[in-house]
Amino acid sequence: MKKIFTLLFALTLVACMPGDKGANLNSPEGLKVTQELLQKNFAKYNNITEVSFGTNRGVIDIITVRFNKGEKDFYANYVTYNDQVNESETGLSSKQGRTISLSEVNLSIVPNLIKKAESLILEKDNKFNTFRMDKLNYEVQEDGTVEVSFVIDAIHPATSYYGERKGDKGHLSFEFKADAKGENVRATKGLTI
Repeated sequence: MKKIFTLLFALTLVACMPGDKGANLNSPEGLKVTQELLQKNFAKYNNITEVSFGTNRGVIDIITVRFNKGEKDFYANYVTYNDQVNESETGLSSKQGRTISLSEVNLSIVPNLIKKAESLILEKDNKFNTFRMDKLNYEVQEDGTVEVSFVIDAIHPATSYYGERKGDKGHLSFEFKADAKGENVRATKGLTI
């Protein structure tokens, strides 16, 4: 009986883990799969103002698209573990203005974003290693430009992975922004080492 409960518990844990379709933000193959998931699941949407990618342990677990429909803003969320797109209203009035197409969400800039962020972090403290993109967001700004924001996680030998460094040394997660071409990368949070 104990073996049965152990097996059921293990199956429950596996069912709760994100659906790994090979999509991630940290390898060329993973970026290709992520781009394909974006196109496959959101091609029907117009008037897009924001596209976000979220990960769980490095694996894409959700892709969110914010779009205008009439006078309202909506979200469409693709969740990998159930392979479905669900729509919900944001409760906000839509801001009419520039929108983006899925072709403007160019994931080929991601390796360069990681490299530039890594360089900025290492300028402050060269003991950081194992840099990984955790979140990525493309959003239309009020002036009509598209801004890319992202979070980089890094490991430091002086602390645990999921901690905050002691003293005034900052955090292990760093937030950055860049333009849609992946240029002008600048730190916005966490780089107070």
